[in-house]
Amino acid sequence: MGKETNKTQTIDINGVTHNLDDLSPEQVELVKHVLSLDNKIQNAQFTMTELQGGRAFFMGQLEASLDAEPEFEEVEE
Repeated sequence: MGKETNKTQTIDINGVTHNLDDLSPEQVELVKHVLSLDNKIQNAQFTMTELQGGRAFFMGQLEASLDAEPEFEEVEE
């Protein structure tokens, strides 16, 4: 049979490494929430960058189209 290894899962909180097996079930649940929220924040930041880039592109297109419009002079009667 293959060699079994017991890898201890740890998490760093404020510079202190904690063994997940030493945390209470409530603390483990809180860790899961924090990790989930960290992922959601990272995804939201990525999405925000995409949205800002898309907006900048379309604003550039709008500005270019406005600059390209012929200017009409008013004719006095």
